[in-house]
Amino acid sequence: MPELRLRRLSALDGRDVYGMLQTMPADENGLINKARGMSYEEYQRWLAGKMRESEQTGIVDGWKVPSTTFWLYADGAPVGFGNVRHFLTDALKQAGGNIGYGIAPAFRGRGYGNALLALLLKEARRLGITRALITIHEGNAASLAVALHNGGRVSERRDGRVYVWCDTDASAGGEQNVRTLDIVGENYFGTWTQSRTACRGIVIEGGKLLLSYESVTGQWMLPGGGLEPGEEERACCVREVAEETGLLVEPAACALEIDEYYEDWKYVNRYFLCRVTGKTEMRLTGRERAVGMEPRWLPVEEIRGIFAGYAAFANTDEMRRGMYLREYTALCELASDEKA
Repeated sequence: MPELRLRRLSALDGRDVYGMLQTMPADENGLINKARGMSYEEYQRWLAGKMRESEQTGIVDGWKVPSTTFWLYADGAPVGFGNVRHFLTDALKQAGGNIGYGIAPAFRGRGYGNALLALLLKEARRLGITRALITIHEGNAASLAVALHNGGRVSERRDGRVYVWCDTDASAGGEQNVRTLDIVGENYFGTWTQSRTACRGIVIEGGKLLLSYESVTGQWMLPGGGLEPGEEERACCVREVAEETGLLVEPAACALEIDEYYEDWKYVNRYFLCRVTGKTEMRLTGRERAVGMEPRWLPVEEIRGIFAGYAAFANTDEMRRGMYLREYTALCELASDEKA
């Protein structure tokens, strides 16, 4: 692999960058290259304008947010570029995202895309972005592969776009060894078109595990729930545990991911080891109130034994069977490390 480095756009950038930009499409899968077709004098004025965009601090003209452009160099020659938006408006969360990237056609197929995004995620982290959104056109398989290679997780697919979130902590070396396990249901279609991400807390004190218990149905589960658009994973874990149990927790880095595949769905479950830091009010949904949800503490081995009986629900309650299998798998992987 050649020596790769990322360099921030400058008003002094010369003909090497200009020449590269002329080889790249003006609009390719939503990545806009306004310099395509410009004269060299127009390009120089465009560079000055891009510098101003990077230095602004608020929204300009009602929609333009601060954005910084970077060039990827391989052995001293520019081979691609990327943009990092410093923050997102509601409209940009629907189309645009934090990061866009592209490699010049002559340099594709060499792994430069993966390297470029990894470097852009580090720059996003420096800007205070902990979780970056990338919106990808549905048919752009190469760009999606690059995002997934860099730890991206698909949150949804709609309106011809795939919405991928990348944790910039992971790009900086903060989350490198997350174990990932797969559970594939018998009814899985073989490919998934929809996905949902949930964050769940593992809270153990004195050998006992914090649980959410439904007194009406008799069902047990680890506290947690769905990730909301734009929400960070740790924040989701804190919110869900607080709402279901009335306890405030501090999550460590994600310790385990369990991906479930049923019909055309992929369910991503991110597990965080947590410690209790305080108390707050429970905020149950109408459904949770109706089933009598309440927090309970059970010895780790006792609840693991309950979850181990997942097969008993195979013909009567497929949802509970799948949930118990998932939670049993998680506890086998994680709880033994925390009992002490």
